[in-house]
Amino acid sequence: MKKTLYLLPLLLILCFSACEIIDPDDILTPITADTTTYNDQRIILLEEYTGNMCPNCPDAAVEVEKLMKMYPNRIVVIAIHSGVFARPIPTRGYTADFRTTVGDSLTNHYGVTAYPNGIINRALTNGTYLHGYGEWESIIGGLVADTTPANASITINVTPNADDSSYNVIVNTVTKQYGSLKLCVYVTEDNLVCQQAYGQETIPDYNHGHVLRCSLNNTWGETIGNESNKAYNLSVAGTGWNPDNLNIVAFIYDETNGTVIQTKQVRCPAL
Repeated sequence: MKKTLYLLPLLLILCFSACEIIDPDDILTPITADTTTYNDQRIILLEEYTGNMCPNCPDAAVEVEKLMKMYPNRIVVIAIHSGVFARPIPTRGYTADFRTTVGDSLTNHYGVTAYPNGIINRALTNGTYLHGYGEWESIIGGLVADTTPANASITINVTPNADDSSYNVIVNTVTKQYGSLKLCVYVTEDNLVCQQAYGQETIPDYNHGHVLRCSLNNTWGETIGNESNKAYNLSVAGTGWNPDNLNIVAFIYDETNGTVIQTKQVRCPAL
């Protein structure tokens, strides 16, 4: 999605997709780019802790899809595969390994030991960061009316490079004066098919979405000012990732308490 900021004298105008159980022939459809004018509407970040050997995680994925339909273009999901349920065991048919160093760092930092689990906007709610999927609807429902602190806005421009194996990623942010802020830029991938546990059964061709692949600026991101223009290179050469299924997720958070104040996601164009 491309967004452009126009600066006029004394005036700033802001022109403004973990998983589900599906039939083998189906494939997840990318979320359509949002072109609605939101002013300072806050986009909610849901980090879903999951694993392909987690027997209850498909139910959490169904909840995610339900919430995204309830609140279209208001929720961005990052599915973090980590812990004991994410390790590959080829002898049992679990060959996929979606673990990342970023995901492991986050898992350790927030003390995730039970799966599925979720963190919403990296904020404390009722004294905890971690919430089972049965709580997600009520928490998110209480946030959708919020405006973003500092009127934070994020625009992302992703263009293929001439080598046909990498992208140039430009992330622009604009906020009002607001303490100490940091920017994280992550990469996720949809339509990853592998074996998944579900209750006492296994699904041989389960379609995973929103899977965290990497960060473009480390686990905890980088400090930004009221306005920032950041450039990154995303190379897919040798990764095995499908460029057609990649997303860039950028979010701004308050460094003093870790709370995410604004989030944005765009689909990478074809290489």
